[in-house]
Amino acid sequence: MGIIILAGDDTEFKVGDYIIMHREMTCIPSAPGTTYIFHTNKFTEDDIMDWANIVSYRLVVILDKKPKLTKRSEDYVVVHESLKALPDTFGASIGAMMKWRDRGAAHQVIKSLPVPVALAVWRNAHPDDINTARRLAQVSFTLPDEYAYAVFTYSINPNKPSRRLKPKKEDYEVPHGFRLSDLYTEDLIRLAPEVANQVRTTNIEALPKGVKKTKQAVLGWL
Repeated sequence: MGIIILAGDDTEFKVGDYIIMHREMTCIPSAPGTTYIFHTNKFTEDDIMDWANIVSYRLVVILDKKPKLTKRSEDYVVVHESLKALPDTFGASIGAMMKWRDRGAAHQVIKSLPVPVALAVWRNAHPDDINTARRLAQVSFTLPDEYAYAVFTYSINPNKPSRRLKPKKEDYEVPHGFRLSDLYTEDLIRLAPEVANQVRTTNIEALPKGVKKTKQAVLGWL
């Protein structure tokens, strides 16, 4: 039995005999002495357990985010340092800017934020805050950053923002036969019944939201 490695980068594993796969496990990772590198958006602990007894040597799964793991899989998986969580550099400063009611104390913490980061967070959380927008327009890029930090401190209402500070990132699974760079994948699936039926056959979960999961009749010329 081999080992499954969860990593954030595949550079270190491109040595010897290796096979690279994207989005679909197109090869069974059972060849001795061969490293299988699998790039995917999602790989759960259940997936680890399903493949654990099949991997002959090494299966390296490249992910953006570490999945939730328990003791059930600890003998079968290794988390590479390239996937380990990095410290949240700006989390405390963003929290101070958006939530702290003691604005005097918040001011000292907010100043550790780069102005472009503070602008991006404020725009996302308070898109309708016209007064703050006008104040920032008067000081940004013309006066020292201290003035922008003062606006971020004393103009923003630290109550509940009108939007979430960190919008949820939705994973998008590319249907079989399409590439990630294809611009009209969703349009083709929605407008061409024969294409949609093919996706229903190969991977029904990859259908765009709102598209029926049951196969549709396709009309043709006699």
